Amino acid sequence: MTRLIRAEIYTLFKTRAFKVLCILALLSSFMLIGLTKLISSEDFLKSSLKGMTEEQQEQFIEQLQNTNSE
Repeated sequence: MTRLIRAEIYTLFKTRAFKVLCILALLSSFMLIGLTKLISSEDFLKSSLKGMTEEQQEQFIEQLQNTNSE
């Protein structure tokens, strides 16, 4: 049984399409991590909320942090 599973995994890893899908999945995950880090930074949030007062900006950022921590 384990030999059959190993053989299937081996043939899966030999195919080019599987390798391309793995690379695309890794690239998209790194991009997603980078975007979430960028969006969650306070400087980015404050620059995008310029129309609000400083107090409203702080309240909005606190609400976002509270929803992220839950």
